Amino acid sequence: MNENIETEDQIKKIELEIRELVRFKGLIETVFFRSLLVGVIIFIIVYSSWNSLFGENGKYIVYACNDTKNCYLLQADIETDEGITRVEKLYFNNGGSIDLDCVIGDYCYEDEGSSWDITMIKKIN
Repeated sequence: MNENIETEDQIKKIELEIRELVRFKGLIETVFFRSLLVGVIIFIIVYSSWNSLFGENGKYIVYACNDTKNCYLLQADIETDEGITRVEKLYFNNGGSIDLDCVIGDYCYEDEGSSWDITMIKKIN
């Protein structure tokens, strides 16, 4: 008779441990999937706002240095296509401009052969 009681107690103990493990497993799954969901939401927000943060099309103030090491704060037309930010035109303070087609971070070459190193600073609203 004592053996039956001990066996029943052991069975109840095992059932209790199994319930605790199932509860813990559910908690781990909930935390994991909620973290995954938050990560996906953050990724979508950052991805969708990437162009507005870094490289939206329009006019920018840029810091441009030519191959003679003269540097200027100029306005530039900037265009972003498939994550590549290009400079299309630089505007000088005297009203002149030069046409370029280059990627920010690389040296830009104009038709007359001079090169420019351009760094974006701020979008002009």
